[in-house]
Amino acid sequence: MSGAASLAAAKRRRGVSQTNNQRANIVPTGNTKVEQSEQQAQPVFTPMSILTQHHIRLENLEKAQNAVQSAMGGVDEINDFDERLTSLEKHYIEKSVLEDKLLKLQKLVNQMDKRMDGMQSLLLKVQTSAVEANNNVIKKELQDSKEEAVEEL
Repeated sequence: MSGAASLAAAKRRRGVSQTNNQRANIVPTGNTKVEQSEQQAQPVFTPMSILTQHHIRLENLEKAQNAVQSAMGGVDEINDFDERLTSLEKHYIEKSVLEDKLLKLQKLVNQMDKRMDGMQSLLLKVQTSAVEANNNVIKKELQDSKEEAVEEL
């Protein structure tokens, strides 16, 4: 066998073995149309589409991070982890102190409301007693004047 004939024979064997391997991997199910439609339904990702998706996701993450950092008071300028942690702890402590002060203020306002309600009821009682006293004085004067009028006659 010449060199060219042996090469041709080797190519035929390799080609036949590869096609046999490929045919062995494919299991016939009888529904080739269903398999083809499933393959077509899967989206095809190109490198550009993947890059675009990553770019959009990164933009969304950056926006979310900026929103969180602006809500925390500009912590984004700190690069050192310890400084950032200290700043966040201060922010948390200040927030808890403010919440405590707010609770104390609310208690004080509630106490003042109760006192004001008490003072209002006391004022109403004083006004009522003053009106009753005036009515009694007026009635007494009317009776006295009637009695004087009756005595004069």
